[in-house]
Amino acid sequence: MFGDVVKANRARLGMTQEDLAGRSGLGVRSIRDIESGRVGRPRPGTVRLLADAFALRDVVRDRFHESALVEPPGEPPDGSPAPAQLPADVAGFTGRAGYLRQLDAFLDEATRTPTAVVVAAIAGTAGVGKPHIGQGCRSVCPGYGRCTNCAPARSSR
Repeated sequence: MFGDVVKANRARLGMTQEDLAGRSGLGVRSIRDIESGRVGRPRPGTVRLLADAFALRDVVRDRFHESALVEPPGEPPDGSPAPAQLPADVAGFTGRAGYLRQLDAFLDEATRTPTAVVVAAIAGTAGVGKPHIGQGCRSVCPGYGRCTNCAPARSSR
C-alpha cells in the first residue's frame, strides 16, 4: 500500500507528519489520509511533491512512483465499492409461459375496447427475465398501440 511506503520514508528521515507537510507543501490531513490508506491512489502531483520532499532520485524515485500506481487490495479497478451482499437467488428463472398468456389475454381484451388506454407494467426481482416477457408480448402489438423499450424505470428519489 502506498501509505506504508510514505510512512516508511518519513520514519527513515525521522520526520513527523507536520514536518513532511511543511517540506512537501501538502496538508497534514492529506498526509494522514494517505498513510492510513483512505487515499488509495493519490494524484500524480501529490506523489511528485512527496518524492521531492523525501529527496528521492533515480531508481528509488521510480519505484516510489510505481508504488502509487498499484491498486489497493480488495478494491475494484474503477474505484467503485464491492457489493457487500449478492442479490437473493432467483426462485424460478423459467416458466414465463403463464405470464405471457396473462399478458396476451390482457392485451387481447384491450384491443376489443379501442377507446381504452392500456398500460402494462412488468415488475420483479433483478435477473428474472422481465425484458424477455416484454419482448414476448410484442407479437400481439403489431398494428395496435406501441410496445415501449423494456428499460428499467427510474426512481424520482
